[in-house]
Amino acid sequence: MNFVNAGRQRQIGLAFDLIEKYRNNEGIDIVDLTRAVSELLRKYHNQNCAPDEHWINSQEIEALHALLGILKKGIEELEDIK
Repeated sequence: MNFVNAGRQRQIGLAFDLIEKYRNNEGIDIVDLTRAVSELLRKYHNQNCAPDEHWINSQEIEALHALLGILKKGIEELEDIK
């Protein structure tokens, strides 16, 4: 396994760990959540800009959608505090 693949596996592992923690009602570090969303959004953007290159896979897109849903719910909860 090369460094790029190892990094990709680590990033997707972090994303799915965050999703699992959320499903188990465990605390999620907002920095970890925003970092994971940012990285996956970057890959998604790169894929749209260079569709002939492989930037993001279906598993990462699935994780991005789940993490964005978690982030959205967190923002809604913050708005309810007002």
